[in-house]
Amino acid sequence: MDKKTLIKIAVVVTILLFMLEPLAINFQNFGGGNQIRVQQKQGNAILLLESYEDYLTLEGNESYAKILNENGIEATYIRGRILVETEDPYKTYKRIKQIVGVNGSARANFVIKEVNIEGKVSSLPPITLAIEPVIMEGSELSAIVDVLVDENNNVLQLLGLNPLITEERRTITFKILNKSREYYKYEIPWEKRKIAKEYGVEPNNIVIINTSNLTNLTTPEFVEYFGESYIIVNENTTKEEVESYYSVISYPNTTIISEEELEINVPSQKIVSYVVVNDSLGIIKELNSTVGNESINVLEGEATVLVSLGKIIGVV
Repeated sequence: MDKKTLIKIAVVVTILLFMLEPLAINFQNFGGGNQIRVQQKQGNAILLLESYEDYLTLEGNESYAKILNENGIEATYIRGRILVETEDPYKTYKRIKQIVGVNGSARANFVIKEVNIEGKVSSLPPITLAIEPVIMEGSELSAIVDVLVDENNNVLQLLGLNPLITEERRTITFKILNKSREYYKYEIPWEKRKIAKEYGVEPNNIVIINTSNLTNLTTPEFVEYFGESYIIVNENTTKEEVESYYSVISYPNTTIISEEELEINVPSQKIVSYVVVNDSLGIIKELNSTVGNESINVLEGEATVLVSLGKIIGVV
């Protein structure tokens, strides 16, 4: 699993309701004349994205609005912004990103389930924030919060929050919609690379070499190009010739892709491309598989997802 740097919501707009000096402030209790000592502190919170309101606000001009309408998304251009009414801002926004690639926001209703300030757990009223709608409704996420507390760490007011989300590559399950195409992939070993010319493919004459310990700086005749960490040789060059001059790291294969099965005695695979969908995450994509069984209806594949509290909450 490839975890990237923790992002304090590059995907969600950082919310700062207002800022106060991080100093203790005295408040007068008008009922009895006592003073309440109030401080700004930082803690952790768990939020639940309960629902989105039923419209999106997008960046863009009239041309983008026209393109969206042509693709079945009702969009209205008003004063430098595009408004889209939708019952599902999360899925509609993903489709809009695929069509025109513009950024946007939606108003999201959050329940603050708990706030933990130095071990003292409190609750706060729900809040509504304008965020980029890349988080699914019903998702829970953690956040760092800035709050005002009294001397007993009772939370009096929320000042700001930064939801904590990671981007990860995860394997998820897709439902197959249809088979788009199938083809054959052949890997021609480097020493047999000239075979590829018979099928209209140029041989791969690259050799990956170790350049850190070169002792012979003379370039042999069979080398047509000398790169930073590789050489390109002529198609008749043998491994023995290369290894008499260089320390070789690898000899890359020559790949042939064919819609028809070829009679080549080399390693090969039959590749089937499927159009697949994961409805809950709102992903439609194409996946390649070496499984050509017509009876299969699901495939596993990788996707870059957003994760908080160990669970997938959206898709990049």
